[in-house]
Amino acid sequence: MVFAVYGHPRISKDHNIRCGIIDANGALKKCDLTDTGKNFYNPENLPAFDLNELEIAYETPEEDTVRLLTVAPIEPLRIAICRFPNKDFEKGEYYALRFKNGKWYQSEKICDNFSSLAPAQRDGSQTYVGGMEYYFGAGDSGNRVGDIDSITFTDRIFAARCSENAWVLESYLSYDMGKTYFLEQTIRCIPRNGTDEDIKIWRPTVPVFAEDNMPLYWHEGTYTAHTGGWHCDVNMYIEYDD
Repeated sequence: MVFAVYGHPRISKDHNIRCGIIDANGALKKCDLTDTGKNFYNPENLPAFDLNELEIAYETPEEDTVRLLTVAPIEPLRIAICRFPNKDFEKGEYYALRFKNGKWYQSEKICDNFSSLAPAQRDGSQTYVGGMEYYFGAGDSGNRVGDIDSITFTDRIFAARCSENAWVLESYLSYDMGKTYFLEQTIRCIPRNGTDEDIKIWRPTVPVFAEDNMPLYWHEGTYTAHTGGWHCDVNMYIEYDD
């Protein structure tokens, strides 16, 4: 099945995060797997669905702006977002959403983000931030499998963001299924020099079903959204779990 999530696809001021599940035959289901009776491929005997009819995973407060950062590639269903309170784009906050018992729950604040990737722009790109990526596993090393009720599962999330003084790549851990996260380690740190040409860190990613000694990839370089593209070197960090 494919887990689909997005924000304001057709209405520019609609910043709600919506979601749905599409099975191999194109049938649209809710996150609790309830069939909606609609189909992505729109066969003649089933109605097509409007993207704005998808159920809301995160209802953005009025006047706030939200960026969808990532969707977990494996269960449990999880989403990472950056929220800008009162549209102050220099004070973004990273949160995680998790689906449990038929509802979406928001985590406590994971960390702050103090600058966007393109802060000089005022065309919407000032909400482009570093990004987050999920890695889920059992136990501290994250490579054991078994009954989810009998094993202490860890939920690791990698965050590329701007701290007060530097661009950083960090890992955070949750031991309560995504309710709270604590800083595990700082993987990469690049001091800020206060110019738009700062070397920035963004878009971390890890392979699906990664185990110990897993590779973590990210973009690192200058970012110039809407002004000629972006330029970066791809970096890799190998994490060795204890």
